[in-house]
Amino acid sequence: MQTHEVSCQPGNLELLVNQIRSLPDEQLDEALYIAGRLGSSLEAIRAARASALRLAPRELQVLRLVLAGYASKAIAERLNLAGPTVDLYRSRAQIKFLARNTAHLCSLATLAGVRPAEAMK
Repeated sequence: MQTHEVSCQPGNLELLVNQIRSLPDEQLDEALYIAGRLGSSLEAIRAARASALRLAPRELQVLRLVLAGYASKAIAERLNLAGPTVDLYRSRAQIKFLARNTAHLCSLATLAGVRPAEAMK
């Protein structure tokens, strides 16, 4: 399949549609499959970003430390919180992201653009 570079500018949508329409039949199915996957990916990013915006400041703070690889005990010490409180903030973030577990939470948070906290000093 020959590739074409198309900038993601709003005015280039018509160009992209015309390029897809001009594909031979044997390439059209693959192009439509790729376009569908891209659409699903963009929808997942939008949903993850919306979830990140719903986080309370402390939930985001705990999540960023989880992303940096810190265990609940280390996060509790750094933020001067009890361990169960850290777990509560993490689980609230997990619920807001509709994540199945902490690994899934980290994946969705990364997709949303949440950055890990800086290393402990």
